[in-house]
Amino acid sequence: MKKNLLIAAIMVASMGAGLASCGTSSSVVPPAPTAADAHFMDVNTPIVVWAPSEEQSTIQAIVDAYNNNQAEATSKFSYTFTGVSESDGGTTLATDPTVAKYPSLVAVADDQINNLVTKGDINPLGGAMLDRVTEFNTEFSVKCVTNGGKVYGFPITADNGYFMWYDKALAGDTDMTDFAAILAAAKKAGKKVAADFGNGWYASQFFFAEGVDGVDSMSYNTNADGKLFYNINWDNAAGVEMATKANELLQQYYEDGTLVIGADATNAKIQNGFNNGTYFAAESGLWMEKLFTGNDHMGACELPKIDGHHLGSFSGAKAFVVNAFATAGEQRAAFYLGDLLTRKDSQLTRFVNRNAIPCNSQALLDPSYKPSESIQALTAQNNYAAIQSSSAESRYWDRGQEIGQAICDGDLGKDANDVAYTWQTFLTAKCDMLRAAS
Repeated sequence: MKKNLLIAAIMVASMGAGLASCGTSSSVVPPAPTAADAHFMDVNTPIVVWAPSEEQSTIQAIVDAYNNNQAEATSKFSYTFTGVSESDGGTTLATDPTVAKYPSLVAVADDQINNLVTKGDINPLGGAMLDRVTEFNTEFSVKCVTNGGKVYGFPITADNGYFMWYDKALAGDTDMTDFAAILAAAKKAGKKVAADFGNGWYASQFFFAEGVDGVDSMSYNTNADGKLFYNINWDNAAGVEMATKANELLQQYYEDGTLVIGADATNAKIQNGFNNGTYFAAESGLWMEKLFTGNDHMGACELPKIDGHHLGSFSGAKAFVVNAFATAGEQRAAFYLGDLLTRKDSQLTRFVNRNAIPCNSQALLDPSYKPSESIQALTAQNNYAAIQSSSAESRYWDRGQEIGQAICDGDLGKDANDVAYTWQTFLTAKCDMLRAAS
């Protein structure tokens, strides 16, 4: 991306005005550097960075390489790292952005962004920095960090989704594109298939499925009173038909123990199940890769079909966001550091260190990016994935959990007259709870 150096210099000079103090939300969005090799000015204000502990060595490697290339002390970053998961980082920042030892730069999952924006806790990107993020990142990852038409984060990786892991030695010639074939083969072999349908994140796949309701079948918005409501049509004819077909297939295998959910579908149980040869397949994500080290039987593929419909999924990005309650100097350093940590070379470093899928379009085309079988599976599955940050927020998860559990066990509950719900009345009741403004 080419930008006018003089304009950029003028924009940097203008940063001297409008400084903010901690405790007052203020927008401080500096321009991005224009040189091919990053060089930032006045970024040495000490800041705190929150990110997962697994990210610490990657951040250190990127910052050390940058700082060693700078002659002026004011162009070097000074940060303290605190290990906080993406989910905890977003919820903690939303609870109190001025907490003791507050962060200026925070790694969050994209489904945290709406809450942070609503509370005024983070600032959007602007100017040349916004241009760089939108130009050099995939459309999917930019959508994940967009809220109300504004971009609020630097996409780190767009790998927050799931697919199907399986044991190649057990699978043999099993048709891994068909859920019925997978379950039948697992039962015949006396093995298990883990898919946590009692979790709303996984239960959505039936309705996001291709040819059913699709990835646009659920989203949320606010009305004139500021109350949140869902646009959801999972109770239409196609949704009812899928719930019926999925229940007919899954309930029999859930009851005989072939299909396992809940406590039997945790990371530890999946890891142990594959390592000791008791699990045939499991729905999970890239985070399992490191847990399968040394197991050369592991394979990965897209989610299969039920009744001819390719199952959908949730997916999303992880991103760095800037605390709007940090001082102006801290925000400046945080914006530039977020920029540095998510550029092409930084994403390739993260891929090498953490097997994280780049979302920088240049990194994806780089010869050094050689995606594993699991990354290829997730990338393929993302063609059938709804963006989590714009599809669901906290109120959905209980309803999704109830729907997924019902599809496994067939227990639809009772109405006031103690008459079992049909799938139509059951799905409509759950969808109505979400459609109601709250």
